[in-house]
Amino acid sequence: MAAIVRSDDLEWAVISNHRRTTIEFKRMFQGEHDTPENFEMSLVKMKEHYWTPAHHHNFEQVRLALKGGMGFGPGRTQAEGSVGYFPEGAFYEQDAPPGQVTMVLQCGGASGSGFLSYDQLREGAASLSREGRFDDGIYVGPKGDNRTGKDGYEAVWEHVRGRELVYPEPRQSDHLIMNPEAFIWRTSGIDGVSVRHLVTVTERRLALEFYRFEKGGPREFGPVAHRTLLFVTAGDGRIDSEPVTLHDAIQLKPGEAMKVDAGTSLEMFVMTMPAIPPEAVILNEEPEEDENRNAA
Repeated sequence: MAAIVRSDDLEWAVISNHRRTTIEFKRMFQGEHDTPENFEMSLVKMKEHYWTPAHHHNFEQVRLALKGGMGFGPGRTQAEGSVGYFPEGAFYEQDAPPGQVTMVLQCGGASGSGFLSYDQLREGAASLSREGRFDDGIYVGPKGDNRTGKDGYEAVWEHVRGRELVYPEPRQSDHLIMNPEAFIWRTSGIDGVSVRHLVTVTERRLALEFYRFEKGGPREFGPVAHRTLLFVTAGDGRIDSEPVTLHDAIQLKPGEAMKVDAGTSLEMFVMTMPAIPPEAVILNEEPEEDENRNAA
């Protein structure tokens, strides 16, 4: 059975001070801490003008701009309604106006580097703040602290993990911005259901699509082979007899299915997240103990 989160039931809240406290979140779904597939799906709102210096991450991101656009460097803008994919390891900036809202998925990528949970991020930033401060997204620590001058997230990661962060080699040099309206609706194989396939990325095969359910139903969706996150972008209806409307979120785990009854034409942004391939080069993992280290 599908798990459903109604966005109107969630409160906006600040997660961490490692950048600025003018950014607020509605946390929708989370993965399992300290696993390669860990993830966070959230709504993100800018209370005031928001800017970050150029930085990169050891995880990947998907951004659906819901209200207003955002800049990611000179000549690099994501317009309202577009979808952005940000590969692990690639650099970008952020420049957003007050009131800008985005649906954001952050997740471990194909390198196996994983994703530091928001809870770990908040606790780590609070701990580092007792030693130094964050200044426009950059950490400034006491004299001799080798984290001084680093991106705030990187400094927190190293504080939490107790070692230097190693970034995966970018699989592409820049982020990808897609205009869903330019993609064609195609048959999905389910009567009354169309699909816009935007992109499938990396050897992990992370897939980004839109599904449109015509009025009526119920129609069976699934069972899915991989963890699948869905976000309502238009219309309303019922999922397993539970009402859903604009900006609600749904999660299906492998083997789960749901019944979709569209009250009007119901559209959803769908993110399919296969497991990290076993061949992935696991970076930033805890060093293994040498069994012979203490041998007599």
